[in-house]
Amino acid sequence: MPQASGATAYLMVMSLTVLWFTGSQSNHVFMDMAICVSVLVSFSADRARWQTKAASAMRSFLVVLYSVTALHKMNVDWQDPKYSCSSLMLAGVFALAPLRPLLPWVPVELAPRTATVIELMLPLLVWLGTCDRLTIILGSAFHALICQMLSPMSVYPFSMLMAPTYVFLIPDHAPAMFDRMKPWAALIVAAYAVVCCVWTPLMVGCLGGIQETLRIPSLWMLGSRRRVVQLCLCFLGFGCCLAQPCSAGGLSICTP
Repeated sequence: MPQASGATAYLMVMSLTVLWFTGSQSNHVFMDMAICVSVLVSFSADRARWQTKAASAMRSFLVVLYSVTALHKMNVDWQDPKYSCSSLMLAGVFALAPLRPLLPWVPVELAPRTATVIELMLPLLVWLGTCDRLTIILGSAFHALICQMLSPMSVYPFSMLMAPTYVFLIPDHAPAMFDRMKPWAALIVAAYAVVCCVWTPLMVGCLGGIQETLRIPSLWMLGSRRRVVQLCLCFLGFGCCLAQPCSAGGLSICTP
């Protein structure tokens, strides 16, 4: 959260206004609005208190969200690899050009149960709060994975919304990580631009007749930069896990 409380409140109000009048490409708009309302409702003139209350709200939000999605997956059709979208998504990820040689070795039939287990583990880990770094690494990697398949299978809007929310689990670590990144800002921006340019041809590769029939590269291009952003958010989450808050007038990076 920015040092200036007014800046954070202003951003939340503007986000709610835009979401209310323009909506979103899916029902994720309600999740966006819930996050904004949580930050606003927890407002306090004392920044430390506000951060603590907002972090608690985000933790509760994550527990409810993952618990509901896990419950929704507990049905016969979801567990059947022939009908479960998780099987299609996993196959879609490993159908990408760099990973295609591994596709025959991927146990696609285990995807539905694996997804259910992960979405049962995440709310438990978030609720316990005893290993938040492990939770962030697991959650960030999970959301980075499910947004990489070709459109229209990709769920990158959901993944992009979830990744920043994890920062609230260790809010004091994020400023430390950003301070470490400041000297490298220009290099990071340049690297991001390069990755955005090469990501689509690298991932799509040669698709043969499917390429012309479905125009997959065009669909992929619509979200290619967002996928790169999602990967950046994932790595940022990993970095926040390593960054230690300010102590004794300095910052340190160490292993968990």
